[in-house]
Amino acid sequence: TDASLGALGSFSRELAELHIAGCEAITDAGVVAVAAGCAKLGAFLLDTCSGITDAGICEVAKRCTLLHTLQAIGCSGIGDESLLALARHSRSLARLDVRGCSRITEVGLEACDRDLKGCRIFAQRSHVRIRVTSYRSPPARRQCSATAP
Repeated sequence: TDASLGALGSFSRELAELHIAGCEAITDAGVVAVAAGCAKLGAFLLDTCSGITDAGICEVAKRCTLLHTLQAIGCSGIGDESLLALARHSRSLARLDVRGCSRITEVGLEACDRDLKGCRIFAQRSHVRIRVTSYRSPPARRQCSATAP
């Protein structure tokens, strides 16, 4: 719950990794509490948490400067605003998984392409899975694999 995440944010200042999945009761309020109190958070995995939106992820991007992994598979409230904030603030990000986040478009992906050097990004668009292993290579050299789900 958001109250549980609030307690983590208040009493777990050294928290480096947090995995939550399928928690419909968790909203941006809980995510913001973790971001505010756990600045050393390096990995945040929050698959299928439908109550989390761009507002929560933007705060994580701004406050968790050591973030190297963000996995938000199937988080329907996350869109380009989150990716733009991550591209702007999360320069340590090495792995971003936003498969199944239907509000993400090329706008957000291009911002990550441009600004997150060496970040491996996993996205799913138009029923095709995209795994990009090198966003920083010139377009002709990008290594991508695409398969039908």
